[in-house]
Amino acid sequence: MTLRLTDIIQKPELATSLTFSKINLTTFFGHRDSRARHYCVYPSYDQETAALFCNERVNLANDRLRLIALINDNEIVALSTLTLSIRNDEHELFRINRKIYLNNNSTVRLNPCIANDYQNKCIGSYLMEKIIDITRQMSKSYLILSGVVLAENTRAIPFF
Repeated sequence: MTLRLTDIIQKPELATSLTFSKINLTTFFGHRDSRARHYCVYPSYDQETAALFCNERVNLANDRLRLIALINDNEIVALSTLTLSIRNDEHELFRINRKIYLNNNSTVRLNPCIANDYQNKCIGSYLMEKIIDITRQMSKSYLILSGVVLAENTRAIPFF
């Protein structure tokens, strides 16, 4: 079953019913260049990581919603993970630096990953709009970036 962003926006619960080819996901991970791998948080770029990414039990146990953006129904152009639980260090970071008190009821963490060939082509901006829509439908007030963006990651700075 292939879900489109419009399907997920209308019925976010459909996203959990998606099963995806680990082969396509392994190909996506394998095509990440060394620079992208340096900034990405995946433990490896092989079929094991693809299997972990698709494991519904792991995702549910960790309060994760995985979103996969496709073109032509089979080429992955982006992956995003929405995590519904906030780490303690994130609570503190926002409380101390921004005077914002995050909690799991109001906050979603985002970990986006755009394919190299599709960076700087507005795909990320389009997907971010859709992710914000999904976040609002989940009645969340805050969408925060998971981890940090380093100043040297010049491809990511304009996006964030």
